[in-house]
Amino acid sequence: MRYWVLGLMCCLALPAFAEVGKVAQLEGEATRTPAGGPAEALEAGSAIEVGDELEVKSGGNLALLLTDESTLVLAGGSKLKVDEATFAGLERKSFSARLLVGTVWAKVKKAVAGAPAKFDITTERAVAGVRGTTFQVEVEGEETRVDVEEGLVEVAQSEGTPGSAQAMASTVHQVRGGERLRLLRAKVFRERFAGPRGGFGKFIQVTRERMERLQRMPPERRQKLREQIRERRNAR
Repeated sequence: MRYWVLGLMCCLALPAFAEVGKVAQLEGEATRTPAGGPAEALEAGSAIEVGDELEVKSGGNLALLLTDESTLVLAGGSKLKVDEATFAGLERKSFSARLLVGTVWAKVKKAVAGAPAKFDITTERAVAGVRGTTFQVEVEGEETRVDVEEGLVEVAQSEGTPGSAQAMASTVHQVRGGERLRLLRAKVFRERFAGPRGGFGKFIQVTRERMERLQRMPPERRQKLREQIRERRNAR
């Protein structure tokens, strides 16, 4: 089953205290498990909060629009936990999410010049930190892969066994557009950018095209779409 949110991606109202974004697009099934709470089924327009663990069922895809209009897309079989998110109005001050398993693609909105705006995707073995770029992180078994489509990503590789004192030390690798970095235990491989493929790649392409169209809409049209979405949700 597919859920499309036509107006959500560029016309979100200001978020609640802990809210960091909303579900912009969902294919298949996905859930959010808030800290200390039970799992809840997600749908188009569902709010995402700090502390949520998101899970996308096999065969599905999930697109999130964060408060600063950065985009995260999770592939089927992925789990991601939102550890930290701070916004000043619609501007990002910090965001950090932990990819437990699977694949996440991110298009990060550039911050206002000179403004601090951390954006990290962490795994058991690495931290991928960016300021404004498009990239993908995959976790499969003991391997972490970072694909950079455009921009620059700094990947801090943890050394030693995860959770040990030695794991606090790290080696920083710079990965530029068109490159892939593969981390497997102590080994590091640099390859050509691979990027999203198959059904996941198609889902991302549709998400990007919808965002671009909506960003070109006049404000009054976006407001009307938002009202239509709210009416449909209230009628359920």
